[in-house]
Amino acid sequence: MKKLQVLFLLAIFFSFDLIVIGQTTVTDIDGNVYPIVVIGEQEWMAENLRTGRYVNGEVIPESSGGENWVNTLDGAWIVYDHDAQNGSLYGKLYNWYAVNDLRGLCPAGWRVPTDEEWHELTLFLDAETWGNNNNAGTLLKSRRQVNSPLGDAFATTEHPRWDAHDQRYGTDESDFGAMPAGNYTTTGGFLHKGSYGYFWSATESSDEYAYTRVLMHSHKGMSRSAYAKNTGLSVRCIKGDEVTTYNLTLQVEPEGWGVVSGEGNFPAVQQTTVTATPAEGYAFSSWTDTEGNIVSSSAEYTFAMPAEDITLVALFEAEPPFVVTSFPWTEDFEGSVFPPNGWQSYNLKGAFMQWELSSAQNHSPMGSQSAFHNYGPAFDGMQEGWLVTPEIIVPENSNLELTFWSYNSWPAWYYNNSVWVSTASADPEDGDFVQIWTTSTVESSWVKTVVNLQDFAGQSIFLAFRYEGQDSHSWFLDDVSVGETEE
Repeated sequence: MKKLQVLFLLAIFFSFDLIVIGQTTVTDIDGNVYPIVVIGEQEWMAENLRTGRYVNGEVIPESSGGENWVNTLDGAWIVYDHDAQNGSLYGKLYNWYAVNDLRGLCPAGWRVPTDEEWHELTLFLDAETWGNNNNAGTLLKSRRQVNSPLGDAFATTEHPRWDAHDQRYGTDESDFGAMPAGNYTTTGGFLHKGSYGYFWSATESSDEYAYTRVLMHSHKGMSRSAYAKNTGLSVRCIKGDEVTTYNLTLQVEPEGWGVVSGEGNFPAVQQTTVTATPAEGYAFSSWTDTEGNIVSSSAEYTFAMPAEDITLVALFEAEPPFVVTSFPWTEDFEGSVFPPNGWQSYNLKGAFMQWELSSAQNHSPMGSQSAFHNYGPAFDGMQEGWLVTPEIIVPENSNLELTFWSYNSWPAWYYNNSVWVSTASADPEDGDFVQIWTTSTVESSWVKTVVNLQDFAGQSIFLAFRYEGQDSHSWFLDDVSVGETEE
């Protein structure tokens, strides 16, 4: 007997060569990923559907069962024994009203197969099909089975799997991987997990019934039947016609004040989410169309894609000016926007170089960036760049000090670095700044500098880092802080 089984299996494996296994996947709107299998000229999902939303993003209600299930004429789903793990292993059980909903149960470009498409699958697997007399069940059922005759690699008692049968076991040459998810009955009960797999078609047989396909652990074939539309059965999706997609373009205004995500190509009615994230020192205002009409005030905006190319604009606004009033205050230049919130940069001489963010040097622990002023070429003349802090309110009777770390490239060409303070204006061209620090030597290593600010107690000040040079050195600045003098 064992020799006959082996010969039978070998005959199947070496002669059933018209099935091509797809190497791609499809993802539903909830992010569930399904392998794809190509059988004949059809492409099928190789797992049962488990989405909880229609393709346009609207929720498919989860049913609590009982009368709530039996009496509804709306789409609904349930999982076997109300156990979420069964939903993960076997997929959800849907009523036919969900199958037939115009919002779309399967991912865009896919659909619930018709009765004729199920018949085409059966005929491809077994050309001698007559009614329910066929061998399609053997070729579609997963090899996972209690006491599988195929050996230890497939013999398992752990779900998902088929109940034991020493003759009608699945060989799954199709890689369809059919699983026995059972069903939820019209009278409100769960039946047949492990022994029956029921699959809806999109074709109704009457006002109250629709066609299905059924696999059983004890039968070799796949049978055609009709079940009441308020039965809970599994769904396998089949690929439909190519879907037209439309382009979603996102813009940021003003440029650099934030970032956006979510653009791409999407089919009409597919639920699409765009997200706007403001840069430091800025706030999200609204999404608008290209004519300035506000479409949403939510930074995370979800909508059904229209049947046309569209552009959405994320508007940002500046937050109120940042003023330093609590200490210690530190800036490590690890943000994405430069200058940071409240800081200002002035380029007084030489258009070639100015203060910017750099990842070439960094002092901050776990950081990667610093503020940087590079040298300009000799022909561009003197470079003079000012990087000015936010307004700092120095408390009365305080003894604050400025601490910063700096690094210099090309120290042999050093010209001048300095720190200035103003009690009137952040703009160096107003002439209110006075120098409070400079140095005659620099190093190509991180050096800590401390400047006492005790003379400015009770005043409002701006601190400025001034770079000067012509074809000279470059200056990195990091971990600027203002705090009480350390004893």
